[in-house]
Amino acid sequence: MKKLFFLLVLGLSLGPARAQDSTLVDTTPVPLDTVAPPASRRLSSDAPRRNWAVGFRIGEPLGINLRKYIGTERKVAFDLNVGTFGGLWASERRHGGREYRNTGLSVNAQVLAYRDFGKSGNLQGYYGFGGQANRRREYPQNNLDVSFRRTVTLGLNALVGLEYRIPQRPISIFAETGAYAEIILVPIWLHIQGGAGARFHF
Repeated sequence: MKKLFFLLVLGLSLGPARAQDSTLVDTTPVPLDTVAPPASRRLSSDAPRRNWAVGFRIGEPLGINLRKYIGTERKVAFDLNVGTFGGLWASERRHGGREYRNTGLSVNAQVLAYRDFGKSGNLQGYYGFGGQANRRREYPQNNLDVSFRRTVTLGLNALVGLEYRIPQRPISIFAETGAYAEIILVPIWLHIQGGAGARFHF
């Protein structure tokens, strides 16, 4: 009789505790697609990585610009320009013992370093150095002689510029200036370059 009474009291005491534990723990399975990823993963996946830019420059050279940004912070870039040589200015100019009378073709490439101005990072400055190749007609220094020869010249170029990226848009505007110093055919022959334009980032 005493054992039966003891078992009855023990059962009544354990029953409410189990009921209370079941109310505290929710065993309902949660679908995997409703679980939010960590904040760091959301930012890295949602932020667009625009490491390329293509643009058009009005100046010298007048033509197309292609830029590849290197690294996650986009502080270094590889720049390529294809356009005119002597298009907007210096179309007629002495070149060694001969002279230019027309517009030629220019291709230059350089490595650029970027620096932010301001807290937003929308305004950036950049500078860099590289090489340049040109193809152009040369004429004798005699206005009566119209014979010419096609020449290819090689040299070094330097560039410095400012670029403003429009907020919430993949577009930037820029202005830059620089110089070309020839090595082949006429050493230390200088040509001022520069211009302004816009780029589309993708």
